[in-house]
Amino acid sequence: MARRHMARYIAKLIGNGIHHRRLRLSGKACRLESLSLEITHRCICRCSMCNIWQIPPEVPDLDLSVWQELLCSPELHHLRELDLTGGEPFLRHDAGKLLQAICEAQPAHFPRLRTLAITTNGILTDRILGHVRPLVAHLQKRGIDLVLSCGVDAVGNLHDRIRNYPGAWDKLQETFAGLYRIRESHPNLILGIKTTIIPLNIRELIPIAAYARSNNLFTIISPRIVTPNRFRNSNNEESLRFTTEDLQEMIHDPSSRGPVTGRRSWAIFAPARSASPAQPGSTPSSFDTTARFSPVRSCRLHWETFRTPPWEN
Repeated sequence: MARRHMARYIAKLIGNGIHHRRLRLSGKACRLESLSLEITHRCICRCSMCNIWQIPPEVPDLDLSVWQELLCSPELHHLRELDLTGGEPFLRHDAGKLLQAICEAQPAHFPRLRTLAITTNGILTDRILGHVRPLVAHLQKRGIDLVLSCGVDAVGNLHDRIRNYPGAWDKLQETFAGLYRIRESHPNLILGIKTTIIPLNIRELIPIAAYARSNNLFTIISPRIVTPNRFRNSNNEESLRFTTEDLQEMIHDPSSRGPVTGRRSWAIFAPARSASPAQPGSTPSSFDTTARFSPVRSCRLHWETFRTPPWEN
């Protein structure tokens, strides 16, 4: 089943590649099918792999009206997936209004939407559950999935240490408990975890995967990314550098020890099995251990660089 599932997605990716090649040769633009919006740079965690929290508090987030205008753009007509990320999206005081604006704009401006995804650290339990309950019910009537991806960097106290937020793990469990109850009556609520691999948690992937399996959560696992823009963590590069041993731990032959999901994992990268060995400090591409890929044309809009929609430039 997994092989057939992956074969369909590989075929889709190949088809998209050919389509993009033709568009490039013709000079035509492709349809936008997936859009990721960084709606805030504010965050209550001080994660070891991310310095976005160091942005001064006086630097404002984009106003709600900017996002409302974007949501009415004709360029979104073919949109199938809309992702909200941050910072911590639920920190926005007007998060409810933004979600309402998405629901109001969807029928007319992006009627093909099938997935609304939100990335969260899961700490703001009451606020998260308060927004999710009405939202998931509304989306269910329209046949749209609400996908919540919660950051999990280890199981237990190490998660708090990596997040630099005492009690983060306990708050996350409280949030998940509430989300599980909502999921019972709303099957369109898709819950999962997202793990960023750093040297501190390189040997925690098996427990993380076991936790996900036991709670019916999808898993997305990706090595840390060092960048002066998105995560502003260039000054952390040395502490985030992987050794050769780290890479061998992270990327292994599924047939020898078993993948982190307990079943054959479809890895997009495999330098440990390539002709040339992986080098310390190198960063492979991200992979998804449940093979939940989105082979669609996508775009990411960053709060800091977004001034005028790129299609108007």
